[in-house]
Amino acid sequence: MPDGFAITQAHLEQTIAAQGSTSQICRGDIVIVRMGQLTRARREGWGEYAGGSAPGLSFTTADWLHTTEIAADTWGFEIRPNEFDMPFQPLHQVAIPQIGLFIGEIWDLDALAQACREDRNYDFFLPPPPSRSPVRWAHR
Repeated sequence: MPDGFAITQAHLEQTIAAQGSTSQICRGDIVIVRMGQLTRARREGWGEYAGGSAPGLSFTTADWLHTTEIAADTWGFEIRPNEFDMPFQPLHQVAIPQIGLFIGEIWDLDALAQACREDRNYDFFLPPPPSRSPVRWAHR
C-alpha cells in the first residue's frame, strides 16, 4: 500500500471475505495486517521509514478494533500522517488505554504472507517470542 493509505473497516472486511473460511475473525483473535511497507523499504531504501508517512489503519476502525487485536508491519500501526492534526497518533490513544488492545508493530511478515498465499490458509498459531528473539511463526 502507498504511504498515507488509510485502511478502513470496509477494506478489512473485504480482505477477510476474500481469504475465505480460514480467515474468519472471532472475539479475542489477533488479526495481522500486512501493509507491505517493510518490504518496500528493503527494496527501495529506508528513506523516512521511521517517522515518515506510512499506510495504516484509519481512526474510523476503532469500533471494529474493539472486537479484535491487531498487529502490523508498519513502523506505527496507524496511518501517517495522521488523519487529525492533534493529538499525535490518535488511534494509539484510543486503542491501547481505552480498548486495551495489544498492538504489534514492525513485524517481518513476508515469510508468513508467502506461506498463507501458497496454501490459502490464513489461520496460524502466534506464539510469544522468547526475550531478545525475533517473532517466529507456526503456520499450519
